[in-house]
Amino acid sequence: MPRFAEHRLRALFFLSLVPLCACGPISYSLEVDAADRAVAAARSGNAIYYAPYEIYFAEAHLAKAREEASKGAYEDAIDLASVAEAYAKRALALGSRGGVAR
Repeated sequence: MPRFAEHRLRALFFLSLVPLCACGPISYSLEVDAADRAVAAARSGNAIYYAPYEIYFAEAHLAKAREEASKGAYEDAIDLASVAEAYAKRALALGSRGGVAR
């Protein structure tokens, strides 16, 4: 194989890896944005009164997700943000029903 072709093949290989390296931060930012919006919606509703544990749990997980992302642990941060979003949605549902779980 000619030397030029070998360098070209290596370059293509490394360029194909670039999108894979960026998936963590992109997925993290999408998940945290969704969780942040869910927590904000729950806070603006009656969740603080009718679902204080759920909203606290969501906010704590969101804060921990941001902490993990600052360390570069994007997979853990994504998992934590998804838990935060789920609990924020639960808090919003409880708040809209006046604290009655169904």
